[in-house]
Amino acid sequence: MKVFDFLFLSWVLLPVSIFGFGSQCIPDPWTKISGSMTYVVTSADNEHLWGIDTDGHPYHKGGQPDDVWTSVECEYALKSISVSGDGSVIWAIAHHEYLLRREGLYGVWQVIPNDAKNWQSVSISADGNHVAGLDEADNVWNREYPGPWERRTGDLLHIALTGDGEFGWGVDRDNYVYYRNGYKGKWVRVSGRLKYISVSADGQHVWGVNSNDIIFYRKGKHDYWKDMHMHDNMHGRAKQITVSGDGAHVYSVDRNNEISYLPGYPGYLRRDEWVSVNIPGGLKEVSISNSGNHIYGLDNKDVIWHTEGHHDQWRQVPGAALSSISVAGDDVLWGSSLGETVYRDGADAVFETVRGKMHHFAASTDGNHIWAIAKNALFYRNGRNGSWTSAGVRAKRVSVSGDGSHVWYVDNNDNVWYRNGFSGTPYQESGSLKQISVSADGNHIWGVDSDSFVHYRAGKAGTWMQVEGAHMEQVSVSGNGSIIYGVQADGTTYSRHC
Repeated sequence: MKVFDFLFLSWVLLPVSIFGFGSQCIPDPWTKISGSMTYVVTSADNEHLWGIDTDGHPYHKGGQPDDVWTSVECEYALKSISVSGDGSVIWAIAHHEYLLRREGLYGVWQVIPNDAKNWQSVSISADGNHVAGLDEADNVWNREYPGPWERRTGDLLHIALTGDGEFGWGVDRDNYVYYRNGYKGKWVRVSGRLKYISVSADGQHVWGVNSNDIIFYRKGKHDYWKDMHMHDNMHGRAKQITVSGDGAHVYSVDRNNEISYLPGYPGYLRRDEWVSVNIPGGLKEVSISNSGNHIYGLDNKDVIWHTEGHHDQWRQVPGAALSSISVAGDDVLWGSSLGETVYRDGADAVFETVRGKMHHFAASTDGNHIWAIAKNALFYRNGRNGSWTSAGVRAKRVSVSGDGSHVWYVDNNDNVWYRNGFSGTPYQESGSLKQISVSADGNHIWGVDSDSFVHYRAGKAGTWMQVEGAHMEQVSVSGNGSIIYGVQADGTTYSRHC
């Protein structure tokens, strides 16, 4: 497998608090994209990226990787720009402190009459209805266009608004960070020292850069700032940054005016301290439910354990001792007990024996597709009431997506294979792994190689990337790829949330 030098130097293995969940959990580095700009901003839908070059000239490009920058005619030299969620409204500040507005890519720039002296910054909400402006005295002004400007509390240098403009983030000239709760709310100082800030339309993803161009992130108001170098060992610094409405697209500009892209905040790995407290010897295997709210594990004595996340302790599950386990949905279990296949239909049900001596199970979220290994051969079962059918191939580990359409498995030589459901033709894929796990949506594949390095692939169309520093014996991923659990050879358990 190819190892990318620009990936994380390591997954930070620290027992720090986790900040919640998101739609992405991809360990990509910042990726350079074409263009040289001093300032960039993206629309909430990521379909419109606007930039300003060193001469103050505006440019536009679409959100697809092969889209190119196109010059946009403007008689003024711009210094900042803001765009609505669908790209239909653009506000900008010219170097002569003029306030400009245009409707969409094909509109014309209009000078907006001043109610304040010398505009320094402007921000528009994703819905296009609310505009925040800052004048040369750092006074905060708001308006619902075409209504008049209204003076608000606060002395700020830059503001970023959520999708409907109700909540806002700002920074002042001393780099202190402020937050506004509601349209009429006062700006209140919160933790952090930043020179620039950007917030997603949903308010759940806040990005900023400090005076040293170090990038920071927090998961909404109730999280804390994470230094992207300290917590995640991520490469790249920035003087300015912008995030899409759902937090899944982040663009930055560095001091050399180079533009970089990151597909959302990728999270970091932390040790599950409850394992060492609750489970002597730790775990040997983990399996995550589709929602990520239920995690099941097995210890070296084949005892079943359950937790509802990193804030919750592990509790022993009564019933059969299992040598392997797979969770379907949230709490339906398949496993192997003393060589027999067992099944539990929900948290309050008892284990029952199912015909067939199988192990290393993989159950789809909908419960209609069960895969298992017996004597190094791969078998398939059409749900609980089906019967085992040979897949005609050799394998040692298998994983299946939520609807059964994506099946990934590894053979005894650590070759990686893919097939489109039971009826699909097996194809050997690149890579060498001893264990593999695919998310229910099929978009995230994680695996462990013979040296216990962890690898990631963004769906079948993706390519394998090694996550340096992470040594695991087995990993499991939640339905949308936002949560990953892994166990090391000594039973230590780690989780990754984003």
